[in-house]
Amino acid sequence: MTSAYTIAPLEQMLQKAFAVTENIKAKELPIPEDLKHLSAPFKGQKVNMYSHAWASEIFKRIRITILLIPGRLETFNFVLYPQNHFDAPVFASDFVVSNGKLRIGMIDWMPIFKEENDYADEWIEPLAPLYKTALEIAPQYDRKLAWSTKFTSEYACLATGITSVDLPPLVKLWNQYLDLYLSKTQDLHLVDFEREEEVADWHYAYNQAHLKVENQRNPYMVYFGEELGSRYNAEFLFVD
Repeated sequence: MTSAYTIAPLEQMLQKAFAVTENIKAKELPIPEDLKHLSAPFKGQKVNMYSHAWASEIFKRIRITILLIPGRLETFNFVLYPQNHFDAPVFASDFVVSNGKLRIGMIDWMPIFKEENDYADEWIEPLAPLYKTALEIAPQYDRKLAWSTKFTSEYACLATGITSVDLPPLVKLWNQYLDLYLSKTQDLHLVDFEREEEVADWHYAYNQAHLKVENQRNPYMVYFGEELGSRYNAEFLFVD
């Protein structure tokens, strides 16, 4: 897919994300036609939003969303949910560039059992060096919402405040978070039924908590209307 991004680093991430789905032989999932591509006029410009989803043996859901108001607002969202019979974290990344300035540059492996020492050693501590780099690249925004404190790791990159011209080092860091994650998810072990249920419960709790937040603040509601925006959140972004 070639998008209408005007910011080259966002386009580079998009193409890398598509390459990942090809490399792991993920199969594209159907999306309702009225949700796959949304378009609407907004203050004299056209807003376009494109979405894709896949599944593979390792990941039950991989999704990409990009929203474009060229020159004004450009976003990139890429998330990978492992199958419930693995207890690996969810890879989450979300970039929002508004009027040439980064508002959100979030990258994380969202840990499911962060309180367990062995789990933390396996899935949280490897991010410490990358987080140190994140602090050198850009200011970090505060976690103001309860869901972000509950579900993200202590080494989540929460970059903000840099110009689109200064994005390349952050995109390089995104690649490092992603590549390390993909390498570690190539050697996962099945969990027992009880732990699988805990994983499923965590995924559900995360989706529901984030859905509640997005239904209250998501700009999709403004661009595409509350009914369609709410459907998009429930039927695509945070579907179980």
